[in-house]
Amino acid sequence: MINNIEYIDNTIDIKNGINIQSSKDYKDFIDLSELKTYTIDDKDSLEIDDAISLDINGSNNILWIHIACPSFYIKLNSKLDNNALLKSSTTYLIDKNIYLFPEEIIKSQLSIEHGRKNPTLSLKILFNKKKDIISAEFFKALIEPNYKLTYEEADEILDYQPKQEKELLLINEFLKSQHKKRITNGAIELEESQGKIIEKNSQLFLKIIDRTVSRKLVAEAMILYGSLFAKISKEKNILIPYRNQLERENYNKDNNVYYENKYVMNYLVKKSLSKSTIDIRPIKHHSLGLSEYTQVTSPIRRYIDFITQYQFICNLNGNIGLSKDELQLRINQYITAQKNIISAARESKNYNLLCWFKKQSINEFEVTFLSWLKYEDSIALFHFNDVYIDLACKYYPPSEIVISQNILVSIDYLNSKPNLIYIKKVN
Repeated sequence: MINNIEYIDNTIDIKNGINIQSSKDYKDFIDLSELKTYTIDDKDSLEIDDAISLDINGSNNILWIHIACPSFYIKLNSKLDNNALLKSSTTYLIDKNIYLFPEEIIKSQLSIEHGRKNPTLSLKILFNKKKDIISAEFFKALIEPNYKLTYEEADEILDYQPKQEKELLLINEFLKSQHKKRITNGAIELEESQGKIIEKNSQLFLKIIDRTVSRKLVAEAMILYGSLFAKISKEKNILIPYRNQLERENYNKDNNVYYENKYVMNYLVKKSLSKSTIDIRPIKHHSLGLSEYTQVTSPIRRYIDFITQYQFICNLNGNIGLSKDELQLRINQYITAQKNIISAARESKNYNLLCWFKKQSINEFEVTFLSWLKYEDSIALFHFNDVYIDLACKYYPPSEIVISQNILVSIDYLNSKPNLIYIKKVN
């Protein structure tokens, strides 16, 4: 499956799939290159698809959220476009990344890079001192980022709060206020660290990813962009895919003991949520606390974001985008391809996790029981407390356990097919 994801790349004629731009093609773009502009991402990220700026303007401020604009370059129905639809999204594997678009054009044209002017679809948000949004509008823009920060560097700035970085500090305060409004509207926030197996110098390591201040800042900026994109698209009758999620089903709120453990609580909440869907009409997104929402902030990583941006750009340019039937067909193709990619990526992730377990000198781990998956086969879902990963395991000898119970287990047997760990209780 993984090999099938990337099979077509070497046959692509990139020149026939991408529009080569000249300066005259940017004549209707506003030039924002003088703004102090930040990108915040992982150190080794190739796909930089977002940036933020703040224009301090008297009693009001302007937050700019910039998103890379591959729909300005990629020709629809070209091999480049069709290949991206087959992939559906960038797949991040432990030993390599299979990118949605070829690496050479990501770096040379699609990604937001320092030291050059980058075309973006930028959201202008005017807000007052009370942090209320006065107006919001999208523009085709040119930006030239001058602060390339990692999440760790951004966290340091937000922690020490130097006066010379007042723009980033004000951005953070405004986005925190927007987050509070979503929580008031019923948004569900699940705070937890996540473990991830990475490879460095042919060795496997465990990396813990925490929800730090800078990661929350970027996430909230992207949610705000997606919500306002959906709202304005709805108002202007622009045909786009919306991300919807109906209200969650009720669960037993009397089981308060479950909530003593954060990971158990989060698991039960996630289990109670209805699945999100991609639809041509907006309904609501329950867990985000939004009346309308769309995914559009990762157009060089996710195909659905790319095609959503394409529809909006067509409207800005006065062109006709995909018809309802054409858009629905691409949504269906994306959903099918995404299921395959998720399955393949999960299989790869589990296999490497098994390899990591095999190489550990310690064979005892504390786990928290979350749920039976197949009781008759003794297969259950556990949270590995020191690894910060939820994992399906075959548990024996059979014994009665209850949700949120902590158990010390040893890894008894690892089966690479179907990626199942056999664990047993340590007496």
